[in-house]
This record gives sequence, C-alpha cells and structure tokens, in this order.
Amino acid sequence: MTEFSRIKQEERVKLLQKEQNYSEINWHFCNTNDLDGWKFLFFRENKGISIPRNIFFQQGKLLTLGVNGHTNMSYLDKKQALMLSAEGESQVGFAQCINFDTNVVSYMESLFLTKDKTVKMDLYLFLRSILEQRRGDFTCHPYIFENCTKLDNPNILNGVKKSLGAFFTYKSFNNVEEFDAYFERPPIPHFSEEVIKKVNDLVNTMFEVKILIGTGEIHLAQRHIYALLLQTIIIRFSSNKGIKFKAGQLLDFFVNQLGIFCERELAICYLYLNNDKKVEKFFGRVQANNKDILAVIESMSWDLHHIRSLEEYMAESEYENADFELHTLATFDNGLKDMLSVYPIEGFSFKEGSGSMTVTFQYEFSDFVKGVDFEIYKSKRSSKRRHVIFKKTDFDYLIREKQSELLELFKQ
Repeated sequence: MTEFSRIKQEERVKLLQKEQNYSEINWHFCNTNDLDGWKFLFFRENKGISIPRNIFFQQGKLLTLGVNGHTNMSYLDKKQALMLSAEGESQVGFAQCINFDTNVVSYMESLFLTKDKTVKMDLYLFLRSILEQRRGDFTCHPYIFENCTKLDNPNILNGVKKSLGAFFTYKSFNNVEEFDAYFERPPIPHFSEEVIKKVNDLVNTMFEVKILIGTGEIHLAQRHIYALLLQTIIIRFSSNKGIKFKAGQLLDFFVNQLGIFCERELAICYLYLNNDKKVEKFFGRVQANNKDILAVIESMSWDLHHIRSLEEYMAESEYENADFELHTLATFDNGLKDMLSVYPIEGFSFKEGSGSMTVTFQYEFSDFVKGVDFEIYKSKRSSKRRHVIFKKTDFDYLIREKQSELLELFKQ
C-alpha cells in the first residue's frame, strides 16, 4: 500500500468511526477486504458492553485513568462482524494494562527499600490491590520515556536505577501473598542480583531510546505539547484582550510554527485562555511567582503526553488471546482526570501491526472554539504545508526560545 493509499484509508476509517456507522463497517468487514486488520472502539454511556469497574479505581490520591471516562464501550473487528453475521451474537475479550507514571515509580523506591508503609500508604494499598484483584499487567513506559533523555546526569541515573529496582521487585510477585511476605521481612539496603540485572538491561535500553530520540527515529509528542503550553501561557500573561484575540494568537502559532494539529491539547489551551474553570486544577501551579515555572509546565506536557500515549500503547500491544488491550495510566495527578472530560474521545481505531491509528472526539473543534473561525486559520496553510513546517521545526530551539520569552515576561 502506498503512503497516499494509507492516508486515504485512514481518512475513510475516521469518517466511518466519527459517523458511528456500524452497519457500513460491518458490511465492509463481511463483504470486502477494505478494513482488514482494523479494530474499532466506541466509547459511550449505556450502550455496548460495560467496562469492568476494577479497571478504573482510586486509592487515596492515586488513581487510574483511561483514554475515556465513559463506563461503556462497543468494539468491532472482522472476526466480530463475521460472528455477528453468522450467529447473531459475539463475545469481546480484552486484556488490561496499567502504566505507572513517573511519580508512582519514583515513590516505589523508598517504599520498597525502607518498607515503611505509613509514608506511602496510598501507593502501598494501590499496589497491593492490583495483585489482590488481579487487575492485569503493568508497565513503567511513562517513566522510561520521561527519564531516558536525562541519564547523562549521574545523580538521575542512580535514582532511576533504584526506582526501577523497586519496580522489578514488585513485578516479580506472582500474587498478593508474596507481596505481603516481602513487607513482613526487615528493610533491605539493596535489591536482588536478578532484579539488578533486569534494571541494567532496561537502563541500557533507555540509553538506546535516548539515541533514537536524538536522531529523530523516535518522535516524542511531549516536545511539541511543551512548546504549545509555553506559547499558551505567554499569550495568557501578555495580553488583557478578549478570547477572540487570544484564540487567534493560539491558532496562528498552530498553523505557522507548530504545524501539527494537537486537537485535545489545543482545546485544553483554548479553555485556559478563556478562563474556563474546568482546567483550573490542571493549570493551578502556573503562577508568575513560581520559581520552578518551567519545570511545572514541562511536567504538565508530560502528563498530556502520557494520556495521548495510552492510545498508542493500545495500538501496539500484543494481545495474545485477547481482541485488544485496554491501557490505563496510574497517576497522582487528579487534574488530569478533568482533561479527559473537557474534550472526550468518542472513538478510536487502529490497524494491527501497521502503526495506523485514528482518534475522533466528541466535539467538532471548529464548533468548540467559540468566537473565532477555526476554518479561516486552518486554510492559511494546507495540511501538506503544515506537515512540512512540523518536519522542519527544531523543537528544542523553539522551546528554548519560548522559555526565554516566558521568563522575561514573568520578570515584569
């Protein structure tokens, strides 16, 4: 399949998904090979199958988040369509995987070395619950990507090894009884040789990922999300004009410098510029007198990146006997939960083994952005031209430029 054909197929899939055209999708699966390999997920309330409650749970301030906050979903692929056509019913089987974010993995270090449950009781009970309730597999993918570019710092490298030591110790437990037995024993100064070997192997992989990121073979969406957040906050603090002016500046940045259409992230930034209370918690630490403002904004960009990555993990997972794998994020950031509901995903589809993926949202972005004609800004640059801009943009340079602009603005 040519690149053009692949793009046209993705556009067609996205249209079918957006229209929630089950009958046409089902017809194509049963009568053609046009959609072979594609899997369709639709999130909704009171339709389809119920998402098991144990997938999304909270322990104190620690909670799991998915790509959507709805309690039900519908699923369709070729196997499902043929079963429905032949038998009138089908069964959906999915696996589940929890991805621990950076804070979760970092806090595991002191918990597993000191075995002091009172200091990190939320985390202790959360981890115990995963084993007790058999809540599926888990990874530290968010931690890996957030830290792999920082390993040249010896202090960070040492901390990463300790945190990963705790993670692999936890991963070695087969059940809650082994977990309980571990915490009944006295504290330990270091981890087992087997765990240390796994840590070193993963750290070596992280160095390889770092190189691939540097050469552009692995693309991190966090970089352009960070640039977008920096520009949004500059707009917010540099002008007292209304939302029409501010949204115009935001969309100008999208078409002329960013190039890529980050739909959810642009929607969130628009709400922030419009002083919407739904994003107050997420942007709460963005204050001109915050001495760590750049670190705060960078952390926010990683949070949004991790939510976005859940979709990619689902598209890349190896399902074994399951139809697909439902991924969640374990995080202490309750503000992220709001980000799922302010601009919710409506549907999600992906093609096995190809990297092709489409996402549709509940809202039309052009209708969501009130007071400004999005189509006018979008037409200033064709999608092809915006793609060229995105490919040519040096995001490290752009970020440094925006960081300097923001710090200069906050001095005033």
